[in-house]
Formats: sequence, C-alpha cells, structure tokens
Amino acid sequence: MHTNRNRSSATDKASSDTNDAEDIAPRNPTEKSSTSGEKKRLPRPGVDRNTGQAIPLSEIEWQERVAALEQNLIEIDQQDDTPEEVYEQFMRDLDEERSRQGRPPAFQGYY
Repeated sequence: MHTNRNRSSATDKASSDTNDAEDIAPRNPTEKSSTSGEKKRLPRPGVDRNTGQAIPLSEIEWQERVAALEQNLIEIDQQDDTPEEVYEQFMRDLDEERSRQGRPPAFQGYY
C-alpha cells in the first residue's frame, strides 16, 4: 500500500522557514502594539543574532523582565473566566444546540 504521509513538498518547507527567525528574535525591538491597542516595548532578544551566543543581562535588567512578565500574567489572569462561568456557558450552549435539534434541554434551570 502506498502512502504519502511523511512526505513534504519543497514549497511547504520553504514557506515554513521564511519568517521563523524574525518571530523569535526581531532585528529592532521597537514598540509593538498588543491586543488591547496599547503600545508595549519588546525586551531585547536574549541571543546575539550574529554569533548565536547568549547576551548577558544585568541583575537590574533581569528583575525588570521578571516584573514585566509577572504583570503580564496578572493581566492575562484577570481576563480569564472562572471555571463556573465556563461550565455555565457550556450548559447554555448544549441546551441551545439541543433545542435546535428539537430535543428538550438537559440543564435548564441549573445555570
């Protein structure tokens, strides 16, 4: 039996390799817009683009990065739904789908 499962074309490989380096370490870490519309400065890359060597960070710069990452996590966490909200939405969606199919609701009154 003949299969093409593990074959990839040269076009697929070329298109996947084109922007990988820019996504990892931008040449000019300029201000880039975030999803909320505000401008945030990207940290400088951690690897030297020419040599591939790690760029040493000062203790102050390291602490600034950690603080920025912790703040980002706080902001992301504030946007998350609670498990109860997610489950209630699941029940509503399931009941809505069941009503489209002409079936009685499974969770009506529980949310």
